[in-house]
Amino acid sequence: MNSAADRLEFELKSPQVVNVPFEAPASLTALDRFDNIVSDFNAFEDTVTVSPLAEGEVVNGIIADSQAFINGICDLTQFDMSYGGPARFLKFRALSQSGVEGTSETVEINSASIEQFSLSDAALYRNDEFSASVAISNFGSLELTINDIKLLSTQGDLAIDSIIPDLPYQVTGNNSSVFEIYSAVPDTFNTVVTGFGAGFSGLYNQLTISDSSEFLDSMRILSQELATYVPGSLTPVLMTKGGSYSARLELQNQGGAVISLNTNSYLECILDIDTFRTYLEVPTFLPATGAEVVLFFEETLLPSDFQSGQYEARLHLFGLQGQSNYSDLVSISDLIIVQSPPSLSYIQGSFEPDSAYLGTEIAPILSVENQGEAVIEIDRQLSRLELEAAGRQVIFRPAVDGDSIFPGGNQISFDSELVPSDFLLSSNTLSLHLEGIANQQNVVFDILVEPDLLTLLNPAKVQIWSTTNWALNSPRVNTGQSFNVTVAAKSLGQEAVEDIRVKLQGEGSTVLQSSLTIATLAPDEIDSVTFNVIASGTPNAAEVFEASIDTAFGAITGLTAFVENPVDNNAVATVELEALIVPHLEIVSPPDALDNVLGIKQDFVLQAEFTNSGDAEVGPGTARLILPDGFITSNSLDTAFEIGDPITWDITAPSTPASANLIVEIISPPTDFNSQELAALEKEADTLVVSVEDELPQTFVDWQFEDHDLVYPGQTLQVVELEFSPGISSTSKVLISGMTFVFTDRQGRAFELDNLLLSGTIFHGQLEYPGAITSNTLSFDFGNGIIFSAGESVILNLEIVIDDQTTLDNFIIALDSDHIEANDYRFDILGSPLVVRSVDGSAFAISKGYGTVQSEFENSFYNYPNPFNPDIEPTSIVYYLPTASDVELTIYTLIGEEVFSTSIPSGSPGAQGGMINNIPWDGRNDDALEVREGVYLAIIKYSGGEARTKIAVVK
Repeated sequence: MNSAADRLEFELKSPQVVNVPFEAPASLTALDRFDNIVSDFNAFEDTVTVSPLAEGEVVNGIIADSQAFINGICDLTQFDMSYGGPARFLKFRALSQSGVEGTSETVEINSASIEQFSLSDAALYRNDEFSASVAISNFGSLELTINDIKLLSTQGDLAIDSIIPDLPYQVTGNNSSVFEIYSAVPDTFNTVVTGFGAGFSGLYNQLTISDSSEFLDSMRILSQELATYVPGSLTPVLMTKGGSYSARLELQNQGGAVISLNTNSYLECILDIDTFRTYLEVPTFLPATGAEVVLFFEETLLPSDFQSGQYEARLHLFGLQGQSNYSDLVSISDLIIVQSPPSLSYIQGSFEPDSAYLGTEIAPILSVENQGEAVIEIDRQLSRLELEAAGRQVIFRPAVDGDSIFPGGNQISFDSELVPSDFLLSSNTLSLHLEGIANQQNVVFDILVEPDLLTLLNPAKVQIWSTTNWALNSPRVNTGQSFNVTVAAKSLGQEAVEDIRVKLQGEGSTVLQSSLTIATLAPDEIDSVTFNVIASGTPNAAEVFEASIDTAFGAITGLTAFVENPVDNNAVATVELEALIVPHLEIVSPPDALDNVLGIKQDFVLQAEFTNSGDAEVGPGTARLILPDGFITSNSLDTAFEIGDPITWDITAPSTPASANLIVEIISPPTDFNSQELAALEKEADTLVVSVEDELPQTFVDWQFEDHDLVYPGQTLQVVELEFSPGISSTSKVLISGMTFVFTDRQGRAFELDNLLLSGTIFHGQLEYPGAITSNTLSFDFGNGIIFSAGESVILNLEIVIDDQTTLDNFIIALDSDHIEANDYRFDILGSPLVVRSVDGSAFAISKGYGTVQSEFENSFYNYPNPFNPDIEPTSIVYYLPTASDVELTIYTLIGEEVFSTSIPSGSPGAQGGMINNIPWDGRNDDALEVREGVYLAIIKYSGGEARTKIAVVK
């Protein structure tokens, strides 16, 4: 048992060096409570532990040896006891197992340690270079010499290429230095996250000092074998010998860093001695994301002498991965197949159909032989089968876009196309032009199919050959009359035509069958159908019947037959009112007997005129005059007559005043040429009531219309000159107080005159009488009257001003005795009304028709009369020409055949500006032959435009 010890006196030199054994003095002395040395203190029996009163630890700090204390004193330098820790100033305590303790004074610890460590890269590939930054601190007051630095890792120590600054290196007291260590990742390292640290050794105050850090930073070690091929991404895998190809494929980078590929990378395929190699077109980056990246390779020619077959492809990659060079050989799981190019030829006898009708559609088929290995995908838009004859073509396109032509025989179908009806029937050629893609190469083939493989036939064609009006007096018929129209059709093709339905269409209210059928027509055969027609109840100067073919079918093909433009599909009927004969009896001379008042035994001339109030022409008839007693004539009472040719009788009145009836009657009616029957009579006889007595004064008027038939808006028109004179009696004296002109259109219909006239004026010498417009009349009031006696005459002139806005096509001005107010003025007083007569003693009634020509050229163009009969009179083609210009007139048939043409130089009659012009046409063509009945189209042109109108010709 130890002697009683109360405390331990702890003596320790200051400073000490961390991790370096304590330097003397360094001792423990056991003292009792009286501070006497306890010489027999035994550490074996009472173990003493030395520890710092701060962070860190004391190495070899347990004293348990019985010989450690000699004579109560323990020399600590004998135990290699040292301090390890971060503290720079601290106290140490010695404590025995029994509780005896002692504490040193504060001791300065001169230390050096690795304070910081960091790597330049977080992830690198094996053999990649990197750097590490190491900070070493000298906590002592003396200089520290660093002689060696080591780079440590969890996979072992690494070789150091260089250290900056160079070693050995002095770190002054209480200072730090940073060292850059350069090394490379060993190729033996595993691809795992690896911890890194550092250690150093050196001298401090001639003592060896060292330290090592924990693994303060880490790095991921990467493998370079991370580029993999994406199966199925290689294209093309089919190649044609002699073609140029731009290959491409896809790679994935499964690593943790970008792979940068350069253009030394290449794709190759090898079979025996044949090698095909194509280089990467542009540098390509493979990101470390596993994304699929497309590699594009330069377009390269595949030699034409390459062997056909299957080739394994290999991918050689070159570039950088991280900071190190990268190379790899990547296997391609897909094979490249090399084929011979396609070679096409026509297979004789494969073309169908062998014949076709013009105007029908055909869908050809033919076969070609592909003597190559590559398959062609046809481009429908660029490929075609051409049927050609005399420079004209029919193009057939393949029926299927992208249809494949495989090695060997292949049938190609084409869309149906129409062979034009006017295509040349004789020699033709067929040529096949094919374009498409074969193993990504454009291929073009032009193949001549044997000529004349396709026989072209004229299909069923039919044409209206003629249309004929078979009326008794063709083309004239009476309203409601039955007549026939025959329509002939002709077959023009090489195929018979059947079920030809012929239509006939008329105008107005004509009644006819809608259609008739011709059963069949052999090629070049003509046959006809006859339509029974009942003429309309309304007259029509030129009713056109138009024939057409509604339906017709080919006897062989069953297809609708082609209908050619007709040769003659029009028949014209002039629908007229039936002849209606009216007798009219009147005295025509002398003038003083025109009022049917005769003097005793006065000689006079009696005239019978027979008019036809219908339209149909008639032949001669026979009339009989019935005279009352006392009237004497030397002429025959029964006389033949013609319509429009008056019959006259020289008669002497009786010797005594009397009132009598003179009668003319029709005893033999004329024949109606249209119906070939006796004409109808509106009345059989006409009776003239006469009286024999003394005479009243007579008033006669002569007239002269101005030579105008056409007017235009805004024109001032001189119309008519009227010359009034009294009878021959010396006592005759007449007063005219007024007159009224009546205006109608050509059909006799009234219209509002203020739509035509701006004004009307009667001129009598220096006097002017303005007219008053009411409804369709222009009236004049002469005030106190115009008076004249025997031997005198009065001249009145009518002038009108046409409204410049009028749109009327035509009008008629009429004046008769009923609209002239005249009175007996023999005794200078207003006496009995007098009937004004013409100078020949006949009833006074005059009229004249005018055509209104619009001032716009296009609207002014027309002709009159229309229809016209060239055997009787020509027609006038009228137009208003705004300015003088060359004029061209052309007349065509309705199917476009030119009939007549003329040219008029500017300024000549017919080509004068600012006025109405007209060109007469006598119904003859350019060969001076009369044209047929029908409707024609007239077209007139001048420098400012053109106009057109239809002209009807009847005979």
